[in-house]
Amino acid sequence: LLWAEYFRSKNPWAVKRIITALRLRAESPGLEQAAIGAAAQWSLESNARQYPEVLAICKQELASAPDTVKPLLQEIIDAQ
Repeated sequence: LLWAEYFRSKNPWAVKRIITALRLRAESPGLEQAAIGAAAQWSLESNARQYPEVLAICKQELASAPDTVKPLLQEIIDAQ
């Protein structure tokens, strides 16, 4: 739903919300939560590759991302 909202409105809030889900991959001990975080990472990487504005949001958010999220966000950026 967040991607649909972003592509409908171009509101960066939706992408930023997906970025926050990366915490689940980095910090969650549970498999289900970690899988949600991994799905967020995959979708961010895929959309950043296709849409320069998504990549720009990821780059912008890198500076303020929590330390546990920064490496995952950097992987997304580097994959482009």
